[in-house]
Amino acid sequence: MSQKPHSANCRREVALNNEGGAPTELLVLPAGRIEGRDGRWWDNSAPDDVIADFQAQGIDLAIDYEHASELAPITGQPSPAAGWIKALENRGGEIWARVEWTPRATEMIESREYRYISPTFFFDDSRTVLALSSIALTNQPNLRQAALNKRGDGDTDPEPQEPTMKPEARKALCRSLGLAEEASDGAIAAAVEALQTDRDKALNSAKTPPLDQFVPRADHDQVKGELDKATNRLAEIADTEITAVVDAAVKAGKIAPSSKGYHVAACRAEGGLQAFKSMVGDLDASDVTKPSELDGKSPPDAGGSLSKEEKAMCRYLGVTEEQFIKERQANKAA
Repeated sequence: MSQKPHSANCRREVALNNEGGAPTELLVLPAGRIEGRDGRWWDNSAPDDVIADFQAQGIDLAIDYEHASELAPITGQPSPAAGWIKALENRGGEIWARVEWTPRATEMIESREYRYISPTFFFDDSRTVLALSSIALTNQPNLRQAALNKRGDGDTDPEPQEPTMKPEARKALCRSLGLAEEASDGAIAAAVEALQTDRDKALNSAKTPPLDQFVPRADHDQVKGELDKATNRLAEIADTEITAVVDAAVKAGKIAPSSKGYHVAACRAEGGLQAFKSMVGDLDASDVTKPSELDGKSPPDAGGSLSKEEKAMCRYLGVTEEQFIKERQANKAA
């Protein structure tokens, strides 16, 4: 179904029945344009989509008291059910509900303690109603229709009653919403709706992430697989070149055959192959296998001098000749 970027509380007056009892059917939303006392309006032009969303959820829709279930995440207060929507039906564009009330709610409706309902629903940018979120019993209706427990055509609806929230609870709600404790009803309602809208935008983003930040998983896996193949292929090519260069150095007598494994591993490090090429480039062929200038002789001094191969090794290892000599002397002393 369509996305749900916005939500709203739509307080409305709906006749439960004409005998004063709690009805088993409710008119939840009228057909077409819906206008509230506060000047807001919505469009119930897709009732079948609303019903399809309810059916897809696979659970009953709660009827609570004064939107407690919508406010619970903010206030932390319990939100007991007054009843449950068991089914929805499109009757000429109107959305009707089959209801099962709790004993407590039945008694309150029959005694006229609650007279109106207030549906909370999702709507899009064109203000078309998309789905129901919850329904509340209330005495502060927004839409103009008949009362829940109207006894006869001669009855007149009372003026909306004052809010029944205790002062301490009202102050706590204001603090939770980041408002001053003396905030007006309008400011509280606007803050709650803003939170609901932000929540729905977050849910919508999770379901439909922006394409400039995310890609489909299948595309990601395909690109990753191709990248892994390319990386492995480059590694194979690099190993082939390293092996060829080191083998050539061994064959030319520039490094000892026993050191081949060490040089291959060193060449795999970043910049290692280029450093190895520089080292062997400074060596003459057979520098490793030909007799040393010191063969059969004692070194002229304790510090000694470096052969051409040792000097190349210094450049390969990135150390000075003095550091190399010092390390060699330390190894001899050990």
